[in-house]
Amino acid sequence: MSSTRTLTAALLVVGALTAVLIGWFGSGWRAVEREQRALVAAARAEAGEDAARLADELVAELELLRASESQRPYFHYQNLFHDPRGASLGWSVVPSPLATGPSAALVAMHFQLDPAGELTSPTVNPEVPENNAPVAASDLAMLAELAAVKAALVAPADPVQVAMARPAPVAAAASDEQTARPVAVARNDAPLEPKPARGDKLARKVAKDDPFGGDKVAVASKKRAVKSAPEPVPQVVQIDPEVYAQNLQSNEIFVSSRQGKGELQQAQQAPRPAAPRTPQEPQASQTPQAQQAARDPAPTAARGDGDRSVQLAGNPPEGDGPVPDAALAAARPTARPSAAPRTGAGAAAPPPPDRPVTITIAPLVWRPVRLAGAPALVAVRSVTTPDGQLTQGLVVSTERLGEWLAEREPATHAALVAAAEPPAGAVAPVALAGVGWWIALDDSAALAAARAAGDGLRSAFLGRFVPITLLALVCAVLVVLLTARAEKLARQRARFAAAAAHELRTPLAGIQLYGDMLVDGLGDPAKHRDYARRVAEEASRLGRVVANVLGFSQLERRSLALRAEAGDAVEAVRAAVERAEPALLRAGAAVELEAPAAAPARFDRDALARILGNLLDNAEKYTREHEDRTITVTVRPAGDRVEIEVADRGPGLPPGLRRRRFEPFTRGIGDDGPPGLGLGLALSQSLAQAMDGDLSWRDRSPGATFVVTLPAR
Repeated sequence: MSSTRTLTAALLVVGALTAVLIGWFGSGWRAVEREQRALVAAARAEAGEDAARLADELVAELELLRASESQRPYFHYQNLFHDPRGASLGWSVVPSPLATGPSAALVAMHFQLDPAGELTSPTVNPEVPENNAPVAASDLAMLAELAAVKAALVAPADPVQVAMARPAPVAAAASDEQTARPVAVARNDAPLEPKPARGDKLARKVAKDDPFGGDKVAVASKKRAVKSAPEPVPQVVQIDPEVYAQNLQSNEIFVSSRQGKGELQQAQQAPRPAAPRTPQEPQASQTPQAQQAARDPAPTAARGDGDRSVQLAGNPPEGDGPVPDAALAAARPTARPSAAPRTGAGAAAPPPPDRPVTITIAPLVWRPVRLAGAPALVAVRSVTTPDGQLTQGLVVSTERLGEWLAEREPATHAALVAAAEPPAGAVAPVALAGVGWWIALDDSAALAAARAAGDGLRSAFLGRFVPITLLALVCAVLVVLLTARAEKLARQRARFAAAAAHELRTPLAGIQLYGDMLVDGLGDPAKHRDYARRVAEEASRLGRVVANVLGFSQLERRSLALRAEAGDAVEAVRAAVERAEPALLRAGAAVELEAPAAAPARFDRDALARILGNLLDNAEKYTREHEDRTITVTVRPAGDRVEIEVADRGPGLPPGLRRRRFEPFTRGIGDDGPPGLGLGLALSQSLAQAMDGDLSWRDRSPGATFVVTLPAR
């Protein structure tokens, strides 16, 4: 019954602890997994935000590029051009700012498509090969790729712009004074448009100071500038007819300038005529422009920025002769253009000089194309002239975009990926005209760090869970052990109470029986002496029981005290055996003593007598069912010890009792066996150890053998 209660308590404790631990582990592990997923998701989200930020920065950079390039004069897109601000008023051309390659960091090439469908680049001049840029070969290859997508580059003509570009008819009633009045023209590089907004100025300043965007503050300024800047608007430009004509015939002027220089050198070396011609008397064979130049010579102005200029009009340098009329005539156009404007030989002549030429320039717009089998981005604009519509534009360099991204995010290895579908990883689309570009970041390092942090969370949780679980299990085991011990103690108390009552009742009953017989004169009068001896024996047995109980009580209170003295162990053993022998003989047991003449030792006589009494009593009780009930007591010196051996020929100790043989309340038989409290061996061992000796059991067959060891004197 008691073991069942212990088992029930153990099951309840273990079940409750297991339920708590499983619940804690499940909830904690799920929380750790959620935190791990949150860390990985946060790392991916951060990488995606970085990719989106880079995409926004790239869009801002390209929009600033588009806004800046939209202000570029249309004649910069040819290899040679006449600069209205930097060149002389005469016939002169200089190389374009784009002749050596794009000035913007993200531009791969500028191109122009004329009405005849011919694609050209400022870096390539087939008619003047010496003006080709070092990158002319690669630009020619790119022009060939652009030719395959020519239809996607040409913008439809705007009828309003075409009408604006046509020369207006001169009123018939205009007076000579109005006709001769100089025309106020707006230079091509200063379009007639509203004053730029503050954001536009900021965008231009940032783009000029930092073309690649040095830090995030600059990028934020660029993004704000792009958002606040107005959208580029079409430009309506009026230029002088002569400027327009020179930009149409830049190559002829350049070639004629070289020929004119040769004739000029020959004229300077020839003898001067005797009667030089005065400027007030122009020859009839001269053109009106030549006559005007002879009447009003203008000095040639060279560009102050180091660009080359071609001098074809004005007075020659000091010490040189005048420019021959043939050179001047060869450098000037003579006919009105009848076809599309060209830059090669046979280009058309300018409009009449009495009306300005109107040029309408649309802003650049983004167009997605495929170059070399990959998505590419170009910006194109239409330029409407009196002689047709030009398409000008630029190609964005994907290689330089990759360099821009690498400089922006070196840690994440940012790259520009051209694909129709988003690639795997942290990506963000470049939202420009559906070009099919993606900003891809290498988020492996961030994900590895997030996973490492998640593993740290898992290790931290296990570091808390495992020790606490072990501690809880230890506590549960202790609770079960305490419960079992309490049950065992309760069981021992019950057995002790029953055994004590039995042990006390049996001698008391004998004492009462034989005492009454002596008092009442019952029984055989000849046996009254024997009755008195029985009373003494029962009283001795009762005293031994009481002594064991008191001794165990002293042992539990740790108040057991002995006084060991030197003496003869053989004499003490013989006295104890003689005292117990009559009772043993009446019970049917025999005692044999084997001892030398003397065995000096240190011991307490009363304690040794109690030990031998318990051992002899146990030997008698546990051999009652056997024929040979001889008990042998042997005393022998063993070095610095004296051994007292008590052996019987009974059944011996059961195997299950051998490890617990000296525990209190332990008995080798059931409740139906001989009476006893189960305290004899435990008390005897404690008494032997208190005398600096010991009580041990030796495995011998048949019977049980106990050995008392005492220190020699």
